[in-house]
Amino acid sequence: MKFLLSLLFITNLLNASMLLDGSSICIEDYFMKNGNTYILKSSTMQWESTSENNLIKTIIPNYIYKKDINRCVPDISIKMGLTVEQFNFLLALTGLIFGGIFMFFTTQIFISVGGRR
Repeated sequence: MKFLLSLLFITNLLNASMLLDGSSICIEDYFMKNGNTYILKSSTMQWESTSENNLIKTIIPNYIYKKDINRCVPDISIKMGLTVEQFNFLLALTGLIFGGIFMFFTTQIFISVGGRR
C-alpha cells in the first residue's frame, strides 16, 4: 500500500521528456517556425534548429532524462505497456476508488457516533 501511494505521488512530480527517435536524443520541448524545427536538448538545455520536416513524426513522449547516465529511459507507463491516456485513466480510477472508500467509512463513523445519545 505504501509503495502504491508513493508511486502515485512520484509519477505526478516527474518531469517528462521526449525521445527523438530518429536521432536517439532526449529533448524537453520543440516548436516549428518558418519551416524550421527548434528542439531543446535535455543534455545541454540549448535550443537547436534544423530544417528537417519529418523530425516531429519521430518524437516519442513519456521518457525521462537521466543526467547521471546521459540517456532517456522510459517512464513507468511505457514499461507497463500502457498508453498515456490509459495510465492517466488508471490513476484517476484508483483515486476515485480510494476516495469513495474513505468517504464511505468516514460517513459510517459519523453516523455511528451521532446515533449514540
